[in-house]
Amino acid sequence: RAVQADVRLTYRHKNRTRIEKATTSFFVYRSGAISWDDTRAAAAFVTPNDPVVDGFARAVVQGRDQAFEGGPLRNVMTAMRLFNALSGYGITYVPDPNTPFSAVSDTKSAVDQVQYPRGLLASRTGDCDDMSVLYCTVLENVGIPTAFLDGPGHILMMFDSGIHPRNALALSVDENLYVVQGDRVWIPVETTMIGKSFLDAWAEGASIWQRWQSSSDFHVTPVEAAWAGGVHEVG
Repeated sequence: RAVQADVRLTYRHKNRTRIEKATTSFFVYRSGAISWDDTRAAAAFVTPNDPVVDGFARAVVQGRDQAFEGGPLRNVMTAMRLFNALSGYGITYVPDPNTPFSAVSDTKSAVDQVQYPRGLLASRTGDCDDMSVLYCTVLENVGIPTAFLDGPGHILMMFDSGIHPRNALALSVDENLYVVQGDRVWIPVETTMIGKSFLDAWAEGASIWQRWQSSSDFHVTPVEAAWAGGVHEVG
């Protein structure tokens, strides 16, 4: 909604108190509003320290098989466990009928709505940006770095496998199924497929990455870099 504000600045200059006044108008949006002119803003919705998120993620990873999940595939196995837990919890992809990402992402001034992770855990339904934010959040909670991938009409994510490229053979998968960024192997995941097989979501994420490689509208936004750049957790 449009609001009007009276701004007053009081300061001292040469031992005199001075007051400057101005009037301005601006819009106030409800919680969760975002415009996609800068994907780094999505990192503000990644809230790994939220007690609701922490309780969910920690409950999932407790009791895991340390001998199986504590080695070089720790991040991959933990990501799979959390993906399957969100599926079992009933998180379901539902396109936003009012502001689908495919529409608002093309109009940078348009205002979209993103659910905070605790909200999605309560509603259990969300669109592609909601699902990507939630999955990034639970992974960040357990120490797995994540990044957003946005391209023509869609957004998904990838996570750091914790594996150095020279050890990529440990994954035992085709090299088209992972991404090398710096000194780490990253795994793209199509989060709208939460509720289905993790391996299918991984394969679809990798397929989208391959298709987007030549697109000028394709961006990779590491969550931790976005936080460091001045985009922080809110709300």
